[in-house]
Amino acid sequence: MARKIATHISSIDPNHLVSSGTQGFLCADCPKIAQIGFGSFQLFPDQNQYAPDDPNLPAFNNTVQAGLQWIRMHSQSSQTANKPIIMSGFGLVTQESAPSFVPFNSTVAPFANDQIGNVTLNPGVAPYGVTDPQRNDAYMQWLQQGIASGLAGIIQYQARSPFHAPTITENGIEPVQNSTGVSPSDGYSIVGVGQESVQNVIQQAAQQFAPN
Repeated sequence: MARKIATHISSIDPNHLVSSGTQGFLCADCPKIAQIGFGSFQLFPDQNQYAPDDPNLPAFNNTVQAGLQWIRMHSQSSQTANKPIIMSGFGLVTQESAPSFVPFNSTVAPFANDQIGNVTLNPGVAPYGVTDPQRNDAYMQWLQQGIASGLAGIIQYQARSPFHAPTITENGIEPVQNSTGVSPSDGYSIVGVGQESVQNVIQQAAQQFAPN
C-alpha cells in the first residue's frame, strides 16, 4: 500500500517529497521504496503497544524502554535504506490531562468522568496517566535516544497556546476576534503546574539537536 500511494503521488507531482507516514507499526521496508524520500514514525504509548511488557519491570519503565527500542528500530531501518527519518509526533498522557484525553480516531474522552487531575473519582481505581516527573523523565530519555540515533527531526505533540493567538493571513498578522483563548487539547497538551519543567526538557534537547 505504501508503495502504491507513494508511486501515485510521485506520478502527479514528481517534485513532491513523500514520507512513509507510518504510525503504530514498524514498516522496515517503507524507507527502501524509491518514491519515498524520508521515513517517519510516531510514539504514543497510550495508543499503541510497541513491545511486550517485561513482568519484572513497573509499567512506567516498560513504557520508557519500549519507546527507546521503537526509536532505535526505526533509526536502523532508515540507515539501512540510507534515508533520513523523523519522529513526527510523540507524547504521553499525564494524570492532569487524562480527563481531556481522546484517543486517535475517536470522539470520546474515556476518563472524562473518572478523575480530576490525579484524584480518582472511583474508589480503588488508580488514576490514569503518568505523573509530570515521569513524563519529563520519559521525554528526556526519548529525546536523547532520538539524538543519539541520528533522527533528522523530532516533534513533540502537542503545542498549546493559553492565550489569544494572532492569525497570520496574506495581509499580515491579525488579532483573533472570535476565540475561547485556549487551544483545544486531546490530552497531550503541555499546560498546568508542570509546564515549565517539561518545556525545559524539550528546550535542552533542542539545543543539543541544533546548537547553532
